[in-house]
Amino acid sequence: MIFLENDDQVIEFIYNLVKNNLYYCKKKLYLKKGIIWIDNKEEISAYLLVFISELPIYKKVGVVQISYTKYYNKTEYYIKKIIKKIKINNIKDDLLDLFIISTKNKLVFNNGYLDFSSKKFYEHDDSIYTMIKIDRDFNTRINYEYVKHVKKILTDIFGGSNIDRVLTYFARVISNCHDDNLDQDFYFRACTLGGKSTLFELFYNSLTDYVGSSMIQDKYKRLIFIYNYDYKFTRIRHNNSYRIFYISTYKLQKHNDINYIESNIMFLSDDNQDINITDEIIIKQNPDILDKLVFTKEYNDALIHLLLEYT
Repeated sequence: MIFLENDDQVIEFIYNLVKNNLYYCKKKLYLKKGIIWIDNKEEISAYLLVFISELPIYKKVGVVQISYTKYYNKTEYYIKKIIKKIKINNIKDDLLDLFIISTKNKLVFNNGYLDFSSKKFYEHDDSIYTMIKIDRDFNTRINYEYVKHVKKILTDIFGGSNIDRVLTYFARVISNCHDDNLDQDFYFRACTLGGKSTLFELFYNSLTDYVGSSMIQDKYKRLIFIYNYDYKFTRIRHNNSYRIFYISTYKLQKHNDINYIESNIMFLSDDNQDINITDEIIIKQNPDILDKLVFTKEYNDALIHLLLEYT
């Protein structure tokens, strides 16, 4: 039990508990919840409400112990006062930059983070600031049979002469390595049953929050798949230097949260000809393989181990 004398002491006590995990940046609050940061006001308030209400803070009045945090109205009052104090005293202007810089060349998992630069897996530490993660544990042991099969799937989609080039590109985009020589976009034209859905399923199930689609977009995605009518497969540069792989379903346009900037196009084939893909490879022919691809952790980790080879 913690005994304090008045509300001001309670506010100061709680502020000191949360100040290292609650910042004000660019007119928004950011709260560290577990290993990720959130910026949703309602979610932050709900988290603080539970956190404060569970604190054993009391006031002694004679032999009676009166709780400061048991009552909802009182807890809401403390939240308002603490947030006001955070906005004045706990401003962190570089927080948004840290979301980029600290996760460069890294993928964050439940059990740690994978560093593409060192090709090593580390336990979580305070150096990482992220708003997204892959919601599963990463297995550092390589299953070479699964890696081999994932490479075959991608080779069947892109063609054997292009696969190393494509995998190098994907590895750099996924690792958020945007200061390298990736100055142009990739482009290919895929016919019906050309492997587009397979490609999305593979990357989305493996990389989860790092991959988006036309319905799943935010500024921290590293790969976005959106189909358009003439099947252009391009990667575009975000206006804040994020690199995003992009399959567009419609004309390039401004979205509410993301301003896309079109870059130059580079054909995948060396002779600057479109790549024509004629079938959906074995995924459509063997549903069991698709089930394994979508639902087994081995396939999900295998793609990441494969990309790691190309960084």
